[in-house]
This record gives sequence, C-alpha cells and structure tokens, in this order.
Amino acid sequence: MTYSQLYLKDRFKVPTIATLVFIFALIVFFARFFTKSSLPSRASNVTLKRVEVVNLSPYQAAIYWQTDTKQAGWVMLGDNENQMNRVFNDERDVSNDRSLYTNHYAVLRNLKDNHQYFFKLVSNNQLIGDNGKAFTFTTPAGNSPVSNLSPAYGKVIKSNDQPLANAVVVVSFDNNSPLVALTKETGEWLVSLNYVKTTSARQPAKIEIISEDGEMSTVTADLSHLSPLPQTIVMGKNYDFTGGATNVLAAETTASTKKTVSIIYPLENVPVPGTIPIIKGTAMPNSDVSITIHSEKTYSARVKSDINGNWQYNLPEPLAFGPHEVTITTRDENGNEVTLKRDFVMQNNVLGAATSAPTISGAPLITVSPTTAPLPTYLLTPTAMTVNTATPSAPVSGTNGFIMPAIGGASLVIVGMGVILAF
Repeated sequence: MTYSQLYLKDRFKVPTIATLVFIFALIVFFARFFTKSSLPSRASNVTLKRVEVVNLSPYQAAIYWQTDTKQAGWVMLGDNENQMNRVFNDERDVSNDRSLYTNHYAVLRNLKDNHQYFFKLVSNNQLIGDNGKAFTFTTPAGNSPVSNLSPAYGKVIKSNDQPLANAVVVVSFDNNSPLVALTKETGEWLVSLNYVKTTSARQPAKIEIISEDGEMSTVTADLSHLSPLPQTIVMGKNYDFTGGATNVLAAETTASTKKTVSIIYPLENVPVPGTIPIIKGTAMPNSDVSITIHSEKTYSARVKSDINGNWQYNLPEPLAFGPHEVTITTRDENGNEVTLKRDFVMQNNVLGAATSAPTISGAPLITVSPTTAPLPTYLLTPTAMTVNTATPSAPVSGTNGFIMPAIGGASLVIVGMGVILAF
C-alpha cells in the first residue's frame, strides 16, 4: 500500500438513514421542550352552575353566569357563530385587568333591536358554549311596550349589620325574563321593571341574593312590596312578603291626589345606567305636559296625564352617555304655569364603582333560542353543568413568538452537522 493510498483512504461514514432519524428525534425533542408550557391544559374542567341572558332591551343585554370556583371570565359576541369578535368584560373589571369571581356579570351594549346574537363564555382560558354550539338570544323590537311599574329596590346587610357589596340580586317573575343587579358598597340595589308583563299587583316575584362567599337569601314578594322591599335583608335569612297590597301604583297615585306637579324619574343627579332613561312624573289629572330633553339633540314632546295625574314619556331612541337635562311645563290646580327642571347623567358602567345611591339595571323581556336541545326560556344551561372545551379564547402568553424561529435555526445547525458526518 502506497502512502497516497493510505492518505486517501475513505473516512468512516455514518449511515444516512440513521443520521436523518437522529436529526428528526432532536427536532421533536426541542419542539416539545420549548412549546409544552405555553399550551392550554385540557385536563381542567369548568363547571357552570347557571348561565342566563338578563336585562334584555332592544339595544342592550347582559349575561349572568356562575362558576364553581373564582375565575376570570368574559363574553365573546357576534352576529353569527363563526364570527364572535366582540369582547365584553365583567362590569367590575377595568379594561383587560380581569379579577376572579364566582358570580359573573357582563353588559352587552350598542346592540341592534330585533336582531339575533351568538355568544360564548370564556373562563380559565376555555371557550364555553352550549354542547359545543354558541348560545343565542334575540333582542326585542325597538317599539316594544314599556310598563308603568316603579323600580324594585332594597338593601342587603351581613349578619354583623355591615352593608353587603358585590352580591348578585336576581329578580324573577313567571313568564318574564330574570333581572339582575349588583349591590353597592351601601348594600343597596335597584332594578327597573319597565318590561315586566303583568296586570296584577299580587304578581309574585322571587328574589335570589347570592354573595361571592356562597351565602344565599331567598325573598318572595308580590309587586306591591317591591318598591321598596318592606325591610332590610340580612344575608343568609329567607323572607316572605307576599299579600296585603291591592294597588301596585299606590305610591304614585298618592302624589296625584295631593294635586302636585313633579318629576319622579330620573332622580336629580343620580347616574342612570343603560341607554334609555325612565321619564315620568305627576301633574293635574287630564292635563297637558310639555317635555323637553336637552342632549346632543333636543327632544320635545307633549303628553297628557291620566285621570290620576300620572304621565310618562318614552324616548324614541337611546341617549348618549353623559349629562342631560329634562324640563317639563304644565299648569297647577290654580291654572298657573309651572316649569320644573331635572339634571341627570347617563352612565356607561351599570355596575362599576359603587356609589352611595343605587342605580338602575334595564329589565326587558328575553327570547332565547338554544342552538341544541330545547331549554327553559331564560335558563340556557342545566344546573351543575360540567363543560370541558379547551379551545383557547385568545393566544396564551408565553414564548411562542421566538421559539419557532429558534427551533428552525437549531434544526438547520443539526442538519448541517448531519451532512458533515454523513459525507
């Protein structure tokens, strides 16, 4: 053997197939190592105790849901099931700084009347629907009739006599959708009964008061005992206020028998949630009342009081958020002209920072169209329903932004090393 043959002797080669298998195994290892921490877990279930569409009006609605543990949650809404791109946070959350609750409440604003909407809930990074489908509801027509009932309101305290804040109050009537509000720091709550369909002062109502700690009180009362409830509610105790009254509008007719001119609603400088305020008052029986609302637009109307002196004006469209003024002009019992003014504020955040005065949550009727099996009119999911749908609602924070380029670079380096070894 010559020197040149010894020098030019073939070097040891790694089999090509073995090299490719080795490269592939390394790529899979690095991919799983760097990406497993950013994927959502599919082992975590979300247990929903209830989901309800509440406080539905032609231009606004709300979603109330309960989870078995404290969780951050929000609502995804859209015009169809494949395009739910509107996000609505819990009313107590500021922007995307989301807190943990067992009772969740999100207000859906700027809706269209007589329109079907689709929504899913997001909780613990899981997108939750009705057996995989989206929940649905339809807003009422813009000209839906408004009742003449006074708002329901009351106060809730703890067993130590301290006000109970952030408790959920659910007011339910037969053949009507439920109404929901949160108690303020003072323990007070208030909901409008504008869209409740009833003609009887003895129409029974069931009121559930649920705290974040899981305590619950149940109150039964007829319409005549809702404005306000006869006494302060102590959390954990149950009450029955049914029977006794014969006229649900007794508080309003009392003012008219005294032949007074007044603006009952809105209250002076009290924030009004929603988009359409209650505008009503008293005057001389069967008399003309001129009404002017000063806003971005000026609304003027003339209404006539009834035989008891009660009058009401229904705005033709929503008001912008911010300060407004209503002025009425009529004549008193002596025929003299009387002018009254009232300042009020339309509030964007129905259940935001608590104030000393209660605010009104809209209380319209609801039409629910479940996408799967038939369900009760307002209850969209059965009690204690366990949901395990791990589709993430949004990209999960992590290192995916630079991991894939890193994996690609590492792969190229490994391939290069393999080529050198193989050839």
